[in-house]
Amino acid sequence: FTLANGILNTLGGDVTVTTDPGQTTQVDVRIPTTEAPASETPVVTSGGHLGPAAIWVVDDDSIFRIMCQQVLGDEGHQMTTMETGHEMQQHWQEAEGNPDLMIIDFSMPEYNGLELCEWLQQQGSEVPVILVSGFSESQPDIRKALQIRKTYFLSKPFSYSELVDTVTIALGEGLIDD
Repeated sequence: FTLANGILNTLGGDVTVTTDPGQTTQVDVRIPTTEAPASETPVVTSGGHLGPAAIWVVDDDSIFRIMCQQVLGDEGHQMTTMETGHEMQQHWQEAEGNPDLMIIDFSMPEYNGLELCEWLQQQGSEVPVILVSGFSESQPDIRKALQIRKTYFLSKPFSYSELVDTVTIALGEGLIDD
């Protein structure tokens, strides 16, 4: 909860928990939205990508998935969210096409980010991956994951613009070798 609240505060949002012991608990999450002035036409430029990118977000935190879906969806990307590494692996094998980018939480109960990056590498994937974590980039397994080609790191909490910038960089890297 503290990490989610920190991310929301960084983004200008908040979370409120109201509980009635023994009865109900209500969680209200507020994430600010922005609208371009009517005189401006928004232009999506994701690393030179022609059209929106297909991005998969894999994180066991529903608030994080919703935030990514909203922020990156507002940037024009096509978002698919998954709660577990197993769900991602299943979707990878059943999907008709690969995503242009994956955002994977490093710390999940079933598989960690390193294990998922290694699994993708075994599948012959060339899809860029952004690992997100509250841990430091110097954590040994994160360092090992970052040695895998086209793997990036984003430290939680981060701002909307840091997320969008990292996505743009990762998508641009994906275009270099295409």
